[in-house]
Amino acid sequence: MAVLAVLVLRGARWALWLGAVGSGGQVAAVIGTVWELAEGIDAGKARNLRRLGFDPTLGVLINLTYSAAASVLFGWLVVRRLRRRRSSGIAL
Repeated sequence: MAVLAVLVLRGARWALWLGAVGSGGQVAAVIGTVWELAEGIDAGKARNLRRLGFDPTLGVLINLTYSAAASVLFGWLVVRRLRRRRSSGIAL
């Protein structure tokens, strides 16, 4: 991840797209996190979060927020890419 971060900072287009596509996988994380909140947080995870000084529910909500933000970013990038292709007449 550190190497990818450096490549992104240097503007390597393939690294930027790799990060963007990886953000698309966060949709599954959003679904899993919502499920976890609805069904209850695993005792081991809750214990680890308490040891770190976090309320378990707050920790899971923070995770949900980051995953949702990454999912929204991915969706925005997809819509933007599709609009550019349509306006330039390039087929998918």
